[in-house]
Amino acid sequence: MACCLVGMLLVAAPLAAQMPPGPPGLPGPPRPPISWWESPWWNDTAAQGLNLSDAQKTDINAILKDYRNKMMDLRSTMEKADKDVAAAFGDASVDQRKANDAIERLAASRGELTRTLSQMSLKLRMVLTAEQWQQLQQRGADARAAWGKGRGRRGDDARRAAPASSATKQ
Repeated sequence: MACCLVGMLLVAAPLAAQMPPGPPGLPGPPRPPISWWESPWWNDTAAQGLNLSDAQKTDINAILKDYRNKMMDLRSTMEKADKDVAAAFGDASVDQRKANDAIERLAASRGELTRTLSQMSLKLRMVLTAEQWQQLQQRGADARAAWGKGRGRRGDDARRAAPASSATKQ
């Protein structure tokens, strides 16, 4: 789970950092592309205090560049498979074979995304020192705890909002 979080954080940053230069039609030169560790996300949270060397930054940038398109393609494939499952379940008369095929495509795409994300995380881990990796893991745990603070498990908010009488009806 931790390697997946690190991988997702490291994938999200370069995707956000490589946004188009600006709205079309506006004057001015395009912005130069920035490296993921130069984005506000990277400077503010993940890499602060990791003391990455220039060689590490170069290696990390190469790894992310290498995986960027594949990760985007895999995510797109997974989203399409997810929509196919929803469509199969939403049909007035569910075709079990069609639904099972969609489920298999969704499971396979999630598996491939997880495998690729884990492989990328391994490559990133090989660039970082043990201390840097531990610091990054701790920051991931802290971020998850902060994000989940005040949020119950899925559905808790809906149960709290429902009138008591509806909770006891079957």
